[in-house]
Amino acid sequence: VKWVWKMIRDGTTLLALASEGAIVGHTAIFFIDRQRCEMLTVVWPQFQSRGIGTELVRSSVHLAHEMGFEKVWLSVDAANLRARHIYKECGFECLSSGDRGDVEMALDLKGQHHEEQ
Repeated sequence: VKWVWKMIRDGTTLLALASEGAIVGHTAIFFIDRQRCEMLTVVWPQFQSRGIGTELVRSSVHLAHEMGFEKVWLSVDAANLRARHIYKECGFECLSSGDRGDVEMALDLKGQHHEEQ
């Protein structure tokens, strides 16, 4: 519960809404330091495989760049091949595999140009 409240208070969140206004996914950017941020993305299972996750990630990367960050970092479950594919498609590179079955990935924003979406 503390972590969720910290995310709401300290993070920058983007929501994906269905046409009737229901939340179908979200992504959040968390400050690590002046150059780096962490990203978290979730799409509800019944709305996956529709491009929502890809657009959330692209929008977050664009926002992180606009906010002046140089690097976006994330951790994803190694078994979540769909998410790993989306992150790689959006330019993230694998840094390492963690002991708990997670994969650390990062995207270097320096020198990249992010077009308006």
